[in-house]
Amino acid sequence: MIGVLSSGVAPGIFGVWQTSFMHEVVTVERGDFRDGNLISVGPTGGILGKSLLLPAEFSRIATLNDKKLKMTIHCEFVAERYEVKGVNIEALEGFVSTRDLTQLGIPRVIRLLAPDLIPDFRLWTAGGMQKNPMFEELKNDWVYLAQMYWMHSAVYGKPRIEIANALGISKSTSNVLLRRIEAEIPLPRDNSLKFSEVSSTKRNLENAKTKMQDYRPGDLES
Repeated sequence: MIGVLSSGVAPGIFGVWQTSFMHEVVTVERGDFRDGNLISVGPTGGILGKSLLLPAEFSRIATLNDKKLKMTIHCEFVAERYEVKGVNIEALEGFVSTRDLTQLGIPRVIRLLAPDLIPDFRLWTAGGMQKNPMFEELKNDWVYLAQMYWMHSAVYGKPRIEIANALGISKSTSNVLLRRIEAEIPLPRDNSLKFSEVSSTKRNLENAKTKMQDYRPGDLES
């Protein structure tokens, strides 16, 4: 589950916002940090003609109110997802316990930060897709669905489940669909890439852009 804004304030406007995850309230601050340049990730084009843009690196201050912990996290996008460059944890009361460290769940924190990091984040969520006036067209747009997969994979989400929920299909049917998409468009695979393979990944993405010229969204129904 991706965190949902609970304060009613759009993220990033005032630099401080709140989100909730499994009933836990987290306060997020940008502080004096600046995000890296936006980079295009995954395929481009499709019906919407939009690119999935992510900051090349970012830093955020997240206060986990229930745990009384403040975390400063620094991440960089590498190949297919964000990798952690550094983390600083501070106890707001008492000390940081071993249990706190084991239960912290840094991937979960990165998922919480995603709405503040990614422009048009909601566009590539199940809820955003279902409310889009072009929903019927988007169901058959493999570029759009691949972008959704890339985005949720980049922030340690559950892309297969997100797509299944968006389309109202089972996880097994989603797997079949994704195999068909992957035959035309490269999709990220957990732990399948090494840092040294970044250039190879970029070449694959360029090949995918070339294939998009011959792609027809209606092919999904065949």
